Amino acid sequence: MAGREVKLICRHPLSGGNVYDQYTGGELAQAHEGWPDLLCVRLYPVSAGRPFSEVEPIYVDLKQLKGMTGHGWVIQNRIECRSLDGRFVGLNIENNLSLAYELVESMEGRGVPAGSSFILDANRRASMLFDADPDSSAHWIPLHLPGFLAGGHACVQRFNLGNQQVDPTLHSILAEVQGRWTGTVYSRDFERHDGKPYVFLGRHRLLVRRASALHDRLANLKAEGRLLAIISLIVGLQEDDAGYRSESLRDLL
Repeated sequence: MAGREVKLICRHPLSGGNVYDQYTGGELAQAHEGWPDLLCVRLYPVSAGRPFSEVEPIYVDLKQLKGMTGHGWVIQNRIECRSLDGRFVGLNIENNLSLAYELVESMEGRGVPAGSSFILDANRRASMLFDADPDSSAHWIPLHLPGFLAGGHACVQRFNLGNQQVDPTLHSILAEVQGRWTGTVYSRDFERHDGKPYVFLGRHRLLVRRASALHDRLANLKAEGRLLAIISLIVGLQEDDAGYRSESLRDLL
């Protein structure tokens, strides 16, 4: 048992296996089948009016997680805020548990689904759970931080603990491509704060809003087998995300 545990811990956090901005595919299914008692997840319960410093985390393995209900929340995107002196400052994603907690707590009664809420660390285990919920989503929550100008938003990912589908064919993946952009396109429902029908989650994940013109275009290109055209379109989305709007994307955005 000890040998299996050491092998698992090394695979995820220590030996380059904790990359969380990649689609995890069948990893959760493999863990369920091979070592459900060894893959541990740390959860911080959100309690209205209770500061994060007073919250005691709970630790559950996949067997215990399977019987839980509620929603998990995690920040896996870089957050940039404009400081009072005009500079942009990036917040450390890996150490943002208290920020994620405060943001989700601030949403209580305003868009947070009914049921318990839990904050998770920004790691690959959280990505497994996000990927395995075909209805996982993203929320943009206004940022009001001391020492920073108001007006920014944090993208917080959400997934349902009771809707975990370990079979990768049920993950609502629109396409997987390799080229100038390499990654996975997810079919999801969300409302971005600026109305755009897409969001990049790190380097290798792209969420596209269902029932959007962009989603229809990508689905048609996938059906036609035009993977290079999908990559070209996504590169255009990257430029749009950086503030360089392309006329070729106008009808899709």
